[in-house]
Amino acid sequence: MKVPQTQIIVRGLTNCCPNCGANRLFKKGKLFELNDGCPDCGLRFEKDEGFFLGAMSLNYGVTLVG
Repeated sequence: MKVPQTQIIVRGLTNCCPNCGANRLFKKGKLFELNDGCPDCGLRFEKDEGFFLGAMSLNYGVTLVG
């Protein structure tokens, strides 16, 4: 299924599957636990290489300023 990039961003911001739009990105009742995959379309959710790099860079910058 071909989904436009703007639609993928909107679905990500609303915690929906970027592929099919199902509202099951996170486990039920748990805000920060990502499902292994979408139960509707089967898309696997995996953290990309360098996933924590942005958070570490932000933390380092705040520590230097503070």
